[in-house]
Order: sequence, then C-alpha cells, then structure tokens
Amino acid sequence: MLREATADDHARLDAAVGELDPFRSLDAYRDFLGAHLAARRQLRTEFGTLAAVADAVDDTLESDRTLALDLAALGVEATPALDAPASAEQRDACLGVSYVFEGSLLGGKFLAAAVRDRLGSEAPVSYLDQAAVDPDRWPRAVARLDAIDDLDAAVSAARRGFDVHFDHLVGPAR
Repeated sequence: MLREATADDHARLDAAVGELDPFRSLDAYRDFLGAHLAARRQLRTEFGTLAAVADAVDDTLESDRTLALDLAALGVEATPALDAPASAEQRDACLGVSYVFEGSLLGGKFLAAAVRDRLGSEAPVSYLDQAAVDPDRWPRAVARLDAIDDLDAAVSAARRGFDVHFDHLVGPAR
C-alpha cells in the first residue's frame, strides 16, 4: 500500500542519489550521511515519531546511534534528532515517516557494500548496514505498517519524508 502509493517519490530520490554519486569520496559519503541526519532531525521534529510509535523506539535509537558513530568516524560530531510531542492521532503519519526511515535502511545493506567496494573496508557503514546486522528489523517495520488505519495520513507523511530527504541530499524538491 505505502510502497505503491510512494513509488514515484522513491524512484525520484533513488535516481537523484545515483546522480549524486555519494560514494565517490569520503567527503561525499560524509555529506550523504550528514544529509540523512539532517532529514531525520527535521522529520522527527515535525512528526514526533518516537512518541507516537512507541514500539519503534529501539530501532529508531539504534539508527541514531549508528549514524552518530559513522559520522564521528568521519570527523563529524552528531547529536541525535529530538522528537516533538506527538499524539496518538499522529500515529499513522508517523508510521509513514517510519516507512521512509526503515525502507532506506533496507536498501542500505546494498549501499554499505558499495561504500566498502569504493571507499574501502574501513569506511564506516554501521548505519547503512543495520538491515544486514538485524535481519528481523524490516519484518518488525512491516508489522507496524500493517497496522495503519489512516492510509492517506501515512502516504502524505511518507511523501513528505521522501521530499525532506531529497531536499537535504540534493537541494529543494522540484
């Protein structure tokens, strides 16, 4: 349901990332991870994802931790994103944002291999490699997504999530 409804948004972001070639250098990779951090901060401030989707807290905090570790290894101090207060009514919108976060990590295992191949085995990839390290992570996310009641709210928020990532990675959405 979310996948089909946001397929064009996802394809646009994937194409833009491919053109950006974020694994051409450690500096470009650092900027790529920094854009992820900025997008996560913005979306979590807007939607308060931790507060509204309590069963995603551990996975979200693990993403924060691994992203901060990878950025630190690249010389960037990164503080985790903070959530705005969210209500139960925002749960489905938060799940839409969570879909973007978790989906990017599902694909991250392939990106981690590309980083290692192009930048060397010492390049920090713990953030991108989460789905490979924890193969149950995506099934947990899918179980949460299966509980969406308001698909329109989830789709709207997921589209916002793709746009925010696009904006931070390549510039304002066109």
